[in-house]
Amino acid sequence: MTKYISSFLFFLLVIILSGCYDSRAPERIAYAHGMAIDYKDGEYIVYLQLINYGMLAKSEASGGDQDTPPDVRKTGKGKNINEAIFNIYPTAQQEIYFGNLSFVILSDRLLKEKGIKSVVDIWSRYPETRYQIYFYTGDDIIEQIIAVKPVLDVSKSLNRLADPKNSFEQNSTTPIVTLRELLIALNEPGHTAVIPKVFLTHDEVSPPMKAVDIVGFDGITLYNNYNKFLGNLMYEQAYGYRWINKKFSRTNLQLLKDNETLATVIINEKKTKITPIIRNNSFQFKIKVEVKGSISEIDKNGATVEEMKRAAIEQIKSEIMRTYTQALEMDADVYRLSEVLYRKNLSVWKQYEEKGKIPLDDKSIDIDVKVFIEDAWKDGLRRSGE
Repeated sequence: MTKYISSFLFFLLVIILSGCYDSRAPERIAYAHGMAIDYKDGEYIVYLQLINYGMLAKSEASGGDQDTPPDVRKTGKGKNINEAIFNIYPTAQQEIYFGNLSFVILSDRLLKEKGIKSVVDIWSRYPETRYQIYFYTGDDIIEQIIAVKPVLDVSKSLNRLADPKNSFEQNSTTPIVTLRELLIALNEPGHTAVIPKVFLTHDEVSPPMKAVDIVGFDGITLYNNYNKFLGNLMYEQAYGYRWINKKFSRTNLQLLKDNETLATVIINEKKTKITPIIRNNSFQFKIKVEVKGSISEIDKNGATVEEMKRAAIEQIKSEIMRTYTQALEMDADVYRLSEVLYRKNLSVWKQYEEKGKIPLDDKSIDIDVKVFIEDAWKDGLRRSGE
């Protein structure tokens, strides 16, 4: 009797075990890798980059066989983003999986006319996507930007937009922003979202010598939590943000004196602290920045370390103030000073805030910078070869 009961239980377990009956082979799924969203003529336009990882592995193993291209770009239009995506499905040759979506590019036109909250809303609700999707803004040629392929012999899944941390470790001038950070910026009082801005440039590669498209970063986009596009800070206008941004690894600082270059310093350590100072029912923010670096290049012989320190202090102060004042002209609180006051002294913040913001001007910040130059490398303060 015991033998029959054991056999029955064994066969029952075999029947109810799920096994792998519903598994799907990777080559039968198209993985959404990147997306660009535009708005034109009353419609959302979604450009979707799809990667078949099964074909990608075969292509890379065979040295880049182009007979089976591992990535495809699809376009859909609709009255909202969801409809635009669904209009891609009728021509999709395989099921599209969004769990591997790595980056989203938003056009300036979309931000100006419709805002960003609809984009953030759909991806924060969709069950397949992750909170680590990287977000970027771009000019109105985002369909060309998303089509750019890596120049070097690396996987298409590891392009500059999908893997920004790799280059960020070497140059931290432009920030990295994920879906999670955007959600925080758009749902907290007094927040201004800072999103990296990308552009398309051209370079030559050999052999053979031919022009290819390359994606680069050229500034930041400012956006407030009232779903309003504030503007872009381009190139040097945005340099001050790197000294305030919490994410930092390494950056370059060119030291100037009387419009002449003294030297170049690589900054590899940074500490920033912003403290609100309340006096007689008024407030000011003390921005304290401490950096450590080493001399990378000397352009003027005879320059002392103290001269370089003074030049670095003035340069950093100038960059912080320039970015701050340029943002104020757009009615943007780029350093989130309103949030600092909100966290540190809620009663004063309530006294002055209007729609989550506090009044700021060019006298609202006091900048204190300390610079430590650790070494001058093996040649000291003498230019090599002289």
